[in-house]
Amino acid sequence: MTRPGPRHKTAPPRARRTEAPQGDLLRLYQAAVVFRDLAPWEWMDDDRVFAVEDPGAGPALYCSVLGGLETVFGLAAYVGADGFASYLRIATGESDPDDFDAGISQDCLLVTFEPRSGLMDRDRRDVGELGLTFRGRNAWPLFRSSRPGYAPWYLEPAEVRLLTGALEQAVDVCARIRDGVPLVPQALDRPLLMRHRDEASGEWHDAWAVPPVPPAPAVAPRPPHTRIERLLRTARRATATTETALVYLPSMVGERGQRPYFPRVWFEADHKTGIMGMSELLEPQRTPAEAQEAFLAALEQAGVLPAEIRTASDASFALLAPVAEALAIPLRRVRSTPALDAARQALEAAFSRAHHGF
Repeated sequence: MTRPGPRHKTAPPRARRTEAPQGDLLRLYQAAVVFRDLAPWEWMDDDRVFAVEDPGAGPALYCSVLGGLETVFGLAAYVGADGFASYLRIATGESDPDDFDAGISQDCLLVTFEPRSGLMDRDRRDVGELGLTFRGRNAWPLFRSSRPGYAPWYLEPAEVRLLTGALEQAVDVCARIRDGVPLVPQALDRPLLMRHRDEASGEWHDAWAVPPVPPAPAVAPRPPHTRIERLLRTARRATATTETALVYLPSMVGERGQRPYFPRVWFEADHKTGIMGMSELLEPQRTPAEAQEAFLAALEQAGVLPAEIRTASDASFALLAPVAEALAIPLRRVRSTPALDAARQALEAAFSRAHHGF
C-alpha cells in the first residue's frame, strides 16, 4: 500500500524554538538509536498500527513503522483522534498521499533516519551538544512535528517526551512481533494493541483499544443576516457556474522565529472558462465562521453571485451549505472539479517556478 505519513518535506527555517532539557533530548536520541538498530521495518508493514498512551504526557499516539517501501525508515506517531483520522485518510485511499493538501494535513510526530547532510544546523547542534555521533548510511535520527497546515518543525518539549515514550514502547511491541507474538491485527477496524502506562505505578502494560472515531467536522454557522441582505442588494446574479474549495496555498508564510504555515484560501474557477480567483488568506486554524466570512468577502469584492456552486470537498460543502442556502444559490457536491483542478495545477507550477528562481 502507499506509505501514509507526512510527504511534504519542507525543512524548518533557521529560527528560535522552545528548548527541551538536554536530559530529555538525550533520552529521545537513545530511544531512537535502539529503535533504529532493531530495524522493525524488516518484518512490519506500515499498516500494522499500535497505540501508546501515557496519560501524564499527552494524548494517545497511533504508531506506524515506516520502511516497508524501502524509501523512508522510521516511526510515525499520529497524535490523538485527529492524528489517527489523518492516517486513515491516506491508508484507506480516501486521500492521495501525493496531493499537496493531504501531504500537509498530517498530525503526527516523526523520526526518520537520514544521512548527516539531511539534518539542519539546529539538529547537528543538538547532536554535538549531547556528545553523540552516528556512523553508517542513514544513521542520523531526524525528529519533526507535523501539524495540519504548518511546515514540519522541531519538536517542542512536550513532544520530545511523547515521542520518546512512543519509541521505547515501539521497541517492546516490535520485538515481540518479531518473536512471533501476534500482537497487531491486520484490520484497522479491530481493537488495537495499546501500550498504556499506569499513572499510579508507572508501569506499562498491554491493553486493547477500539480505534478512535474521527472527530465530527465543526458545525458551520448560519451567516449574519445583515451580511446576506447586503449581498442580495448589491451583487448581481450571474449565469456562470463556479467550482470552489477551501485549499492550502503551496507557499509558506510566517514571522522569523515562529512556525511557518501554509495559508488557506477559497480558490475558485469558472466551470466553462477556467478563469480563476481567490479569497483573502486565512491561517490554518481559523474557525468555520471566519472561513465563511472570507468567502462572503470574496463575493462582495466580485459583486457577483454565481448561478451554481460546485465542490468536490466534503469540508468545503459543509462550510458553504448555510451560505448557499441563505443566498439562494444551488450548491452541488460533485465527484470532480476539472476547471478548479487545472487552475490549481497552474498555480502550483507558478509557485514552483518562483521558488526555484525561474
